[in-house]
Amino acid sequence: MKKLTVAVLGMILSLSAFAQMMPDSTFQVVAYWDKGDAISYNCKSRNVRIITDGTENEQFSTSDVRTFEVIDQTDTSYTLRMSYSDAFSSQLSEGLDSDIFSTLWSKEKIDFQTDQLGTLQRYLDLDRMLDSVAESVPGVVDEVSARYKKKDLKEMGFDREAWIERFSATFSNREMLYTACNKDIAPFFYYHGVRLDPKQEYVIEKEYPNVIGSQSLNADMHFWVDEEKSDSVAVVIFSHAEADGESLIPTLRDAALSLLRASLSPEEYEESAPVIMLQFDKSQMSITFSEDTGTLIDLGSGWPVQYFSEVRITIKAADGTSEVVTTVDIEYKDPEEEASQ
Repeated sequence: MKKLTVAVLGMILSLSAFAQMMPDSTFQVVAYWDKGDAISYNCKSRNVRIITDGTENEQFSTSDVRTFEVIDQTDTSYTLRMSYSDAFSSQLSEGLDSDIFSTLWSKEKIDFQTDQLGTLQRYLDLDRMLDSVAESVPGVVDEVSARYKKKDLKEMGFDREAWIERFSATFSNREMLYTACNKDIAPFFYYHGVRLDPKQEYVIEKEYPNVIGSQSLNADMHFWVDEEKSDSVAVVIFSHAEADGESLIPTLRDAALSLLRASLSPEEYEESAPVIMLQFDKSQMSITFSEDTGTLIDLGSGWPVQYFSEVRITIKAADGTSEVVTTVDIEYKDPEEEASQ
């Protein structure tokens, strides 16, 4: 691998012979990878709900390490494998629950192909990989639970069959896997192959999947090179997208009605449902969606070094305003720095 010359923002940048700041002062992100190359990233996300008075309530947070390995290459393509390790979710209780989740998550290895420039082309054998992980659930549950004392398992309410059923449902969920592909892989390769003029701002229409539930949204995404922060070694690219989320209102309404139906008797539901319907009337509510991202890419290797995104969904209704903010932070994991600690 052409050595990654750029560390996280704030670290020293050293020159690379393969930099792709073009003679006409444009930038092009190109992959300079070899079979056997591997690179890892520390990845964190956080979801927060902000209500009218400014109070923040964390809904959940996650973290993991993602490793990308080049497993094959030709003159016109690269084949890469992305794997997870050290997975954590605040939605899981510490102990057995978290250990099983982390073990199963680490078995997910997603293969995908790019062109010779590093532009993402397609995912490979996703269904086969998902079936393999789902089939491993009983063995993982047995293996991990065997590390715990029977007394501790009893206190945690461990029921082998129930836990196998729960984790099997989670890890056979194809929608979850496709969401992982869109959110966990695609941002790393979004700008590969594109030549960018730092004097211009670009606009494309982009689909944002699973904004609320399975509901997607289209928005114009503006992106540009930060000329002051970019040079022959690294390029910094920012983006902003904003859209009216009126199409999301029916999804929110249906979710609210579903929760209401589950918590009330049929008679109580019939009485309360019209009130919910009125609250979610488009004339009484507005939803806006926005996303801001920043990406730092090493031009010498074509590997991203740092990525940040903030997705903000703002809901304005008669009873006030609330926001759901999801942030993602991804940073290159320096193996030499890890070894020295």
